[in-house]
Amino acid sequence: MTRVLFIGGFVPREMMRTVVEDTYGKVQFSNHNFEMSLIRGLAAGEDVELRAISAPKVYSYPHNNRNRVIRAESYEDNGVSFSSIGYNNRTGINLITRTWQLMRGILRELSAFGPGSEEVKVVINTPALEYTVAARMARMFTSRPLKMALVVPDVPECLAEMNGGKSLKMRIVGLLNRLNRFFARRIGRMVYLTEAMNDYYNLPADRWIVMEGLIDEERVKRVTEAAAPTAGEAEKEAGGEVILYTGTLRRIFGVMDLVDMFERGGFDNCELRICGSGEAEEELRERAARNPAIKFLGSLSPEEALKEQSRATILVNPRNSAGNYTRYSFPSKTIEYLLTGRTVVANRLPGIPREYDAFIHYPASESADSWIECLREVMAMDPEARKRHDDEGRAFILARKTARAQASRILDLLKDKKT
Repeated sequence: MTRVLFIGGFVPREMMRTVVEDTYGKVQFSNHNFEMSLIRGLAAGEDVELRAISAPKVYSYPHNNRNRVIRAESYEDNGVSFSSIGYNNRTGINLITRTWQLMRGILRELSAFGPGSEEVKVVINTPALEYTVAARMARMFTSRPLKMALVVPDVPECLAEMNGGKSLKMRIVGLLNRLNRFFARRIGRMVYLTEAMNDYYNLPADRWIVMEGLIDEERVKRVTEAAAPTAGEAEKEAGGEVILYTGTLRRIFGVMDLVDMFERGGFDNCELRICGSGEAEEELRERAARNPAIKFLGSLSPEEALKEQSRATILVNPRNSAGNYTRYSFPSKTIEYLLTGRTVVANRLPGIPREYDAFIHYPASESADSWIECLREVMAMDPEARKRHDDEGRAFILARKTARAQASRILDLLKDKKT
């Protein structure tokens, strides 16, 4: 029996019913969705007893959330024991109360595995200060042997760089990030999004792996249902190529460069569709109003976005390599795109592992001319050869990047004899 304790910030079941209406502002669920996928992947392992505890990280009371106190929850779901801590959510003290209560919660979960000296493998998601400090404190107060791995989906210092952080507030955040790095290194093992992340933590090669992303079985099922194998080809025959971008509409991610390139290329019998939300929305609406070959679809639900991907023939990611942070990030849409079995065109970013090279069409450079040339080459490919290439990309994701496969690699990282 492999005993596994997952520590993260997922939204517990009862809170999920009210978190949006309790929050003054937009609630993001990307981290919650990632954690739930990883939990399902860990639970799918052979002979695994899994317990998951959350310190749900909601906005602070009173300015951004109506709840002064976050209440604890516990429940069972599909063989996994879930719990979340309660804490005082008032601004200024919630970090302290969350850390203390999480440490106590971790100790309770370790005791719940039952008496004995069996080792527990601890998987912690994100290098948040309260998680790393609470885990280190819990290790001091338990006699049970622990092996810990910290999943690092982003480097906090890089987020500050991407957002242009030079204010006093961001300098304070930077100080906290450095403190967090000190504690994070002492967890023992790391699961990085990209290889370059080890520049910040400097761990020996046998103490870390790269897990750039994952896809769970539910997502695979939804994609399969949304996209019949011939759906894209049927649309191509009826109306030509359909180029699609789905994602955040930030200029820094190259979305307006994509529009400029498309108009400059003058592609015949071709349509560019863009969906998402962000700072470039208004300009995209104006460009679409002037050019009938450009369709701006706005913000879509995940199900609607999947349907659009199934209707497309080419999925694109124009994000460029400008900025040091691109070395420490992996565009998650790469996995989502390849899973659809559609043609994928993207820039060769430093955070994309080389194993993806066989399945993505990379322009020779990030220039508009190179993109135009690459798209024309793709459109001129033999249809059967192109479909084989796209099918191989989907098979690669299904074989190597599922939640179960990636979770198994994390548990393998925790099998060595080092403490």
